[in-house]
Amino acid sequence: MKLALILSDFGERMQVLQRNLADEFSVIVGRSLAESMDLLQTLPVDLALVDLESCRGDGEGMAEHVREYRSQCAVVAILPQDGTDSRSAMVYDASLRADSTPYEIAATLERVMERQRLRAEVEQQRAEIRRLQARSERLQAARAPAQPVDKLIKAFSRALSSGFDLERLLNLFADTVLEMMRVSKVSVLLQEGEPGEYRIRCFRGLRPDVAEGLRLRTSAGLAAWLSREGRIMTRDLADASGVSAEVRKEMDALQADVSIPMLCSGRLVGVLNLNGRVTGSPFLEDELETLFTLCGHMAVAVQETGAFRQMLHQKAYGELALTQMNAGVIAIDECQQVVICNRRAGQILERPPSEILGRDLRRLPSPLGDMLYETLVTTGRYEGEEVLLMPARLRVVVDTCRLQEPDGSVRGSIAVLSPARAASAGGARQSADFAAGLLRSAGHAAAQMAKPLARIAAVAEALAQSNAATFDRAEAAATLQREVQALQALSQPLGDGLRYRFTAEPAAGLVERMVERVREEMAPLPVVARGLEDVVTTVEADAEALVPVLVALARHAAAHAEPQATLEVNLLQETEGPGGGLPGAVILRISCQQRPAADRRGAADRQGLDPALVVGRRVVADHGGTLQQVDDTERHLCLEVRLPASDSASGLQALAPLDTAASEVQVG
Repeated sequence: MKLALILSDFGERMQVLQRNLADEFSVIVGRSLAESMDLLQTLPVDLALVDLESCRGDGEGMAEHVREYRSQCAVVAILPQDGTDSRSAMVYDASLRADSTPYEIAATLERVMERQRLRAEVEQQRAEIRRLQARSERLQAARAPAQPVDKLIKAFSRALSSGFDLERLLNLFADTVLEMMRVSKVSVLLQEGEPGEYRIRCFRGLRPDVAEGLRLRTSAGLAAWLSREGRIMTRDLADASGVSAEVRKEMDALQADVSIPMLCSGRLVGVLNLNGRVTGSPFLEDELETLFTLCGHMAVAVQETGAFRQMLHQKAYGELALTQMNAGVIAIDECQQVVICNRRAGQILERPPSEILGRDLRRLPSPLGDMLYETLVTTGRYEGEEVLLMPARLRVVVDTCRLQEPDGSVRGSIAVLSPARAASAGGARQSADFAAGLLRSAGHAAAQMAKPLARIAAVAEALAQSNAATFDRAEAAATLQREVQALQALSQPLGDGLRYRFTAEPAAGLVERMVERVREEMAPLPVVARGLEDVVTTVEADAEALVPVLVALARHAAAHAEPQATLEVNLLQETEGPGGGLPGAVILRISCQQRPAADRRGAADRQGLDPALVVGRRVVADHGGTLQQVDDTERHLCLEVRLPASDSASGLQALAPLDTAASEVQVG
């Protein structure tokens, strides 16, 4: 770790330098001469950048002050933009202009730091000689009286009993070490921020601004050595040959004489740093060994506290997600106890979750408990199962699955509930109206079938009574074919039903399929289709249900058309939906010229009792649209089908079969 000091009271200039130095240096700012001198006396500054405009004429004196306190520190001058004070810059190791580019700053600092490294190597050789001379003197120093180890462990146990409060745990640990070891400065570094980065989390005796700016990395320096070696680093060991100068610099920055690793499962969790005793006596080996052991226990406590806080966060996150879900969730464990019941599940079951949580699954309404138990003990599961919960007779849709570990052990089972879609009052009235209309239509169809059936009976009687010479077989066959087709036209809208399966379908594709079937089934009727190329909107529809209804409507119109009349099919689209900015409805118009006698249709036709119209209105309404007969002239018949475009539809859902008899009358 390299430490840089910036002396400047220009905020913008200071920020530019901080950004350019952040990758290589830990940056500290001195905003006045007195504050900078104080920092130089306290910290092992490697690089000092002096803004000559901030020195106010004392640029040369500032360089001398820096070298007075830190002889190995490189000093770089920052010249004003107008180029003045260039003579003052001569006493500095290098100079930069206030408007220097990042490339110029990096190149200049690289040259300066290289010269500083060479000077540091020379100084290290000299220090090695002095160290060897002083070693014998330190070995003869008086040994301080031993600190009772049991007293230290007792004080430390108070710190570990603080529970899972990490801040309180660290403060008690630092205070205990400070008191028992009789030192003045203690710091605890923990891994925080970026991976492999350690920051001071708790300290005593250090300046707060200095403690906040320091950081260690496992790629080099003290943290790398402690992680690799796994033993205590002392000042004597740091001064020995074979230990990088980066370790000594970081210990100087931390103002530490001893750095003890906090190891857990072979991983460096943190570092405990102590300065020398206030009495000057060295640390004893048994004291350092005791601290090493306690730091190991502290590392375990820090790991457990972090895991506990992460578990609490995940628990709160899961509870929040369950609370916000629109579906009910109920889960049981392997002991058949309810362990999860979210708010929505309580609303569906009409019981507060507190009455369900922690209870046996038999407290759940039947058959929900049976389904959870079956899923727990077997490999089966329920998907979209609609059940009636007793005794409240609640109809819900249930999905279940078993919770199983990768090793095959079963942890429980879970059920997702959603209320079954209930028919609204308006839907019930619509179903009732449809059933009533269908009954009337069935009576009308029976009356219409009477004439074809009578003609078929007459042909059959003629076949029985006539001889081969007088019987016209061609005329009889034509009569039978015509009357059977009439019966099929009446019965097709009342065919077997299907559940709706809505998908996004191109409106033009649906109409094209309808036109193909009309031309095939009603040939040689002329059919003209318009607008299929102009409409590209999709609609939410069940093509298997809607296309046959459109064919039946075309057959209804053709039954009232003039001989040789053309059946016109027009596809249109509104330019804008009701909300504005959305696609408008898709409009299909089936029209033709009516026969002159069409205005004398029976009361049943005028009331719209034709089966094609009755069933068509219901199927179109189920698709969110409308069907109406708009005769713009007395001789012109027009059936108009309006369907919402899929982009503007409010969201169609498949309808469950109705409880009335009308539910079984769907288009096949």
